[in-house]
Amino acid sequence: MKIGVFTVSTPEFDVAETVALLKRIGCDGVEWRVSAPAPAEKPADYTFEKRYWSFNQSTIDVERAQTDLPRAADAARAAGIEPFAATTYLRVTQATEEAIGSVMRAAAASGMTFMRCPIPGFDGSSRYDELFTRTREAIERLVPLAETTGIRLCFEMHMDTIMPSASSARRLLDGLPPARVGVIYDPGNLVIEGYEDYRMGVQILGNYLAYVHVKNARWVRANAPVRNGWKWEWAPMADGSADFALVIDALRQVGYDGWLSIEDFSNDEPTEPKLAGVVSQLRQLCADRGTR
Repeated sequence: MKIGVFTVSTPEFDVAETVALLKRIGCDGVEWRVSAPAPAEKPADYTFEKRYWSFNQSTIDVERAQTDLPRAADAARAAGIEPFAATTYLRVTQATEEAIGSVMRAAAASGMTFMRCPIPGFDGSSRYDELFTRTREAIERLVPLAETTGIRLCFEMHMDTIMPSASSARRLLDGLPPARVGVIYDPGNLVIEGYEDYRMGVQILGNYLAYVHVKNARWVRANAPVRNGWKWEWAPMADGSADFALVIDALRQVGYDGWLSIEDFSNDEPTEPKLAGVVSQLRQLCADRGTR
């Protein structure tokens, strides 16, 4: 399997610095964050824990994706790092087809394989079946764009959305062309909502499995009465509830040999040693599980 990093996890590093970092720690590829750029100054509510989203320097400006994404891709390739995905925050039921198509064409011009768009959240204020229908129709409208560009449009299994599990993901995409739409399997998110046996989950996804995010989470006792006395928090890869040895076993059983993309939001270590440690752990797990 190939190991990459989603640049939401490199918030203190700009694009060039991120490429250099990934080369130092021995990564194979990069999943570029494509969104509104970080503000010129740290926002008033900036915290170390929020730095991934509120002040991320390793972000490709979504409004300049046509020029900036190919440049970032070229810089990565020059360093021996494969740019395999562009991850946006263009929600399929809200963003225009023009906006999504613009980034898809930029990703295609950059030689990428995947582009991620979020799907609707679920908080009970709207009926699930209505959200499902609206989302399915929006995805169907985007399939011709995916066909034209050659990009595989991907959707992440995510808590608090209409697609937290492998089963819900398969139901949403079933019948659409797997070469053009796919699922980002995320064991860390499954700790919070949507867990199914890893072997069952990847088998349910079948050809819709696009690539895998690597992060971890755990439930801890809350000081306030949250969720019956418990709350979740991000955790280091080796200290959370998701068992990545079992994840890799499950992936191997279905013949998966694609990307493991690190999306680590834990805060126990500075970014570089943290990511270097995750890369090392994944290399060892892949080597160990390969002997079974």
